[in-house]
Amino acid sequence: MSDSVFAQITADDDQLAVALLVQPAINAALVHNRVPLVRHLALVNRGTEPLADVTLTLELLGPDDALTEPWTRTLTAPLRPGASTGWDDFRDVTPDRTLLYRTDEAFPVDYRLTVELPAPVVFQHVA
Repeated sequence: MSDSVFAQITADDDQLAVALLVQPAINAALVHNRVPLVRHLALVNRGTEPLADVTLTLELLGPDDALTEPWTRTLTAPLRPGASTGWDDFRDVTPDRTLLYRTDEAFPVDYRLTVELPAPVVFQHVA
């Protein structure tokens, strides 16, 4: 049994694989104590061609709508076949505290990751 409070979310197809390590639910105390909601995001090129001009956009959705501004990153260099890259700095992914202070209970969070290649690919985790 894992002692981690984070959930691993993965999705893949024949071109790429993504993995997110995230909080499955949030509350005001987590945000107040600066516990990261997203711990890690990894992207792997599973195809046979380099991936260029890749943009990733991560959105956090609560019961009523978006909890944060979208987090967006663009790869600065092509990702070779079989190669991976990742992000660990999600300090910008912080919900508006006024939204959280309206409730004294934790609530589930949906994470929507859009990977834009020549055509966008959307990976969404629904709790």
